[in-house]
Amino acid sequence: MNVETIVFYLFAALTVFAGLRVITARNPMHAVLFLVLAFVSSSGIWMLLEAEFLAITLVLVYVGGEGVRYVDRAGKSSKRPRLAQVPVGLPM
Repeated sequence: MNVETIVFYLFAALTVFAGLRVITARNPMHAVLFLVLAFVSSSGIWMLLEAEFLAITLVLVYVGGEGVRYVDRAGKSSKRPRLAQVPVGLPM
């Protein structure tokens, strides 16, 4: 067993662990962080396969785009009542 095989199994185990934590995390922000970890470890597998373009694309597109989307969605799902925002919007 060479070093590349060990690193591959490490990245694969990390991807499976992060994927399971994405669907079992109670806090949406923790789920997003585990999703980013799953994408980065998947990118590591692509790097081992010498597909650097796909690895960088995975990180830029998915970690950037999906991460921002989930953080935005988590920010909009705050538990503040809507009536607390009315006095600020009335003068506008």
